[in-house]
Amino acid sequence: MLLACEYGRLIRTTGVSFYFLGRREADAARAWGADRRLLDRSRGLVVLMAEDGSVITAYRNRRALKAIRRKNEFDRDGGCKIHKSLERGCVGWSDNAGIGQGDGGGR
Repeated sequence: MLLACEYGRLIRTTGVSFYFLGRREADAARAWGADRRLLDRSRGLVVLMAEDGSVITAYRNRRALKAIRRKNEFDRDGGCKIHKSLERGCVGWSDNAGIGQGDGGGR
């Protein structure tokens, strides 16, 4: 997790910080002298951190960057900045979008 926090790409959205350690970040870390074997095993690592610096969760997904970028930005009051909605659950792009709508997600 320390590798992702030190060398990973920082994306702040939905009130938390995402640290993503992808191929490009691993290559840059290798140039700075980080351990090659450890970087190869940590590729695709995502660490979610709260505003106070505590770790919420960590998981591996090499294609997570696309999903993280797609998340809506929320303001501190809980409303969606994009749709100017003060409701907790924004109707525009919810996390449940596409579920049960024949999206063919059986990979």
